[in-house]
Amino acid sequence: MMNIKLILILVILLTACAPINNSISLEIKQPPTKIFILAGQSNMVGRAGLIEDDFNYFNENILVFGNDYQLKIAYEPIDNGDGQIDIASYDKRPQFGPSMPFGIAMSTYLNQKVILVPCALGGSSISQWERPKNPLDTYTLYGSLVNRALIAKQMSNGIIAGVIWFQGEKDAVSYLDTHSNYLNLFIKFATNIRIDLRDSQMPFIYAQLGPQDNNELFTYWDDIKAQQEQAQYLISNSKMIKTDDLTIFDYVHFTHRSYELIGQRFAEAFIKVDI
Repeated sequence: MMNIKLILILVILLTACAPINNSISLEIKQPPTKIFILAGQSNMVGRAGLIEDDFNYFNENILVFGNDYQLKIAYEPIDNGDGQIDIASYDKRPQFGPSMPFGIAMSTYLNQKVILVPCALGGSSISQWERPKNPLDTYTLYGSLVNRALIAKQMSNGIIAGVIWFQGEKDAVSYLDTHSNYLNLFIKFATNIRIDLRDSQMPFIYAQLGPQDNNELFTYWDDIKAQQEQAQYLISNSKMIKTDDLTIFDYVHFTHRSYELIGQRFAEAFIKVDI
C-alpha cells in the first residue's frame, strides 16, 4: 500500500513540475481576395506587341477569371480568347495592355492575391455598354461583365473591389453621333454597374483619352475628353487618370512602356480611394 501511495505522489509531483505549454495556435485570417473588373475598348484590352518578358512572367498572386470562366494564374495576353464563352466580348487582337501592370501594382500594395476580370472589347462605343433589360444577358457586353464578375466573386469568395475603364475613342469618330450624349451614358453605366454588383460606392477609376494621330477620323476627340473631365465630379468615388503625356505607336494605341505607366496610374488612383 505504501508503494502505491508513493507512486501516486511521484506522479502528482511530476505532473505539477511539467512545463506548461501556453502557446495557442492562432489562425491568421486573410482578408478576402479583391476582384478588379477591366472594361472598355482596345486600349483596355491592349494593342502593344508582346515581348519575351511578358510571355515568361508568372506571379501566383495575380489571378485572372478568364473568358473561359476559369480562375487561374494570369498570363499575357490577359484578355485572350482561349475557350471564350461570351461571344459578346470576344476580342480578336488582344496584346499587351495596362492590365498586368495594374495587377502587379495592386497585389504589391495590398500584399495579397488579386483577381482580374477582363471584359473589354476593341471598337466598342459607350452605347454598346448600356444596361439590357436582363442585366445578366451574356449576349451583351454589360451582361457579360456583370455575370462574370458575380461568378468570379462566388468562385473565389472574394469581394469586387472596383472597375477600371478605358473607353471613348469610338465615340469620338466622325461617323457616330453618341458624342453628344456621352456624359449621360457614361454616368448611367457607372451607376447601373454599382446597382447590379450591389455596391453603391464601388470605386470607378477611368482613363481620359490621350493623344491621337487622325484629326479627320476623331472629329469629337476633344468633346469626349471634356465630358470625361466633367464626369469625375458627377460620379461619386471615382477618379480619372490622364494619358496625354504618353506615347502612341499608331493613330490611337499606346506603346508597351506607356501601357505599363497607365496600369500603374490606375493602381495609384485606386489606392487613393477606399478599396
